[in-house]
Amino acid sequence: MRRAAVEARLNTENFADLPTMAELAQTLDAPLPQVADLVQALQALRVVVALEGGLLIHCEALARARTLLSDFLERDGEIAVAEFRTLIGSNRKCAMALLGYFDAEGLTARRGDVRVLVG
Repeated sequence: MRRAAVEARLNTENFADLPTMAELAQTLDAPLPQVADLVQALQALRVVVALEGGLLIHCEALARARTLLSDFLERDGEIAVAEFRTLIGSNRKCAMALLGYFDAEGLTARRGDVRVLVG
């Protein structure tokens, strides 16, 4: 198992295809414990981030999603989940996990059915 393979799988442009640990192991055809150890090491290095629902994402892919969201919010002021899903070309599950992360880090705040830029 190589670090490069894990990073390549998680540094995706396809935000609808964020894997869980088990899905990552299956995709890489590697034993789950080995994948888990490597992902934990990459999380400690802040290269990989775990989102709600156990979804995994590379920090560079997360930064791309953050930029798309910030740019949209600076321009339009607020965004609904469906708009964010469309913006990043994702599905509801992954969009919600990303929005939850951005809420938790203080970038956005939920106001009713929309998110607004905070920081």
